[in-house]
Amino acid sequence: MVKRIVNERNRNSEILEFSIRYSTIPHSDNHENSEQEGELNMSSTSHDSDFKEKDDRPYKLTQLESSDLNQDLDLSQEEAELVRARLQQWNHLQNYARVSMYRKRQRGLLPFFWKNLICCCDINCLMDNLNLEHNPTE
Repeated sequence: MVKRIVNERNRNSEILEFSIRYSTIPHSDNHENSEQEGELNMSSTSHDSDFKEKDDRPYKLTQLESSDLNQDLDLSQEEAELVRARLQQWNHLQNYARVSMYRKRQRGLLPFFWKNLICCCDINCLMDNLNLEHNPTE
């Protein structure tokens, strides 16, 4: 017998109750086993209190996630601004998020190099700037 119960508080939730009649069957003729009868009751629910339904709202990127995306895709400033504009247009960017361009970490190191040459003109100062120990006699 199957009984269907609809929860009045939450119409999306329904509970099925099963009532199963069973009896044991002897394994062999030599084994004397009296037949036993009983009833097994089980219940099932289609609603799980721990389950969270997927949110249908679009995910909005934060400023940090947007910057990371621009760096991961190696976008120029113009391309990053275009991506930001599209994300805002499609409502996938949080309101306070702005396009922030790459950090200029190399600025502190630029004085140690000449134009397009790959050579260092002041090794001692460069090593000090990088907080590395340097022995000039090596």
